Amino acid sequence: MASFTRSIPAGGEGTISIKVYTKHYGDQRITKTASVYTNDPSNKIIPLTITGQVERVVSVMPNQVRLSGTVGMELKQVVRIVPGEKYPFAITEVRANQGKEIAFDLKEITHDGRPAYQLTVTNTRKEPGTYIDFIYLKTDSQLVPNLKVRVQGTLVSPVLPNQEPVL
Repeated sequence: MASFTRSIPAGGEGTISIKVYTKHYGDQRITKTASVYTNDPSNKIIPLTITGQVERVVSVMPNQVRLSGTVGMELKQVVRIVPGEKYPFAITEVRANQGKEIAFDLKEITHDGRPAYQLTVTNTRKEPGTYIDFIYLKTDSQLVPNLKVRVQGTLVSPVLPNQEPVL
């Protein structure tokens, strides 16, 4: 996203502001380019390059939960949430969007000597079918005030010999 001074007289000055969205680039070096178009015959296009290291504010592993199996099986998955070393925060609230087919539990843990969280998501659905839900985590961080974990569930009927699974 960019904003700029619309008209700059010859020999004058202006401002160009460029915003780079860095979501999903934590711990990576990124390079982005932009082009400035002018009416100067000798410099019609001026390339601008922005390069920098993006710091990780939080690690959510995995970033989505998949609960798949047979009706009656215990289906659960653990998600580890680790605040970035320079960006500590506390999770202050956890809720599911619907919460009809899942249960969840959040515990404070230590990961690599730092405070972290363990979110355990469990399937509660008792019949074949699929569902999608979201778990929302509210934090006291200004950088990441909210986190979202997608939950997808697929349950099939138990398979008897010579029978196809039923959704």
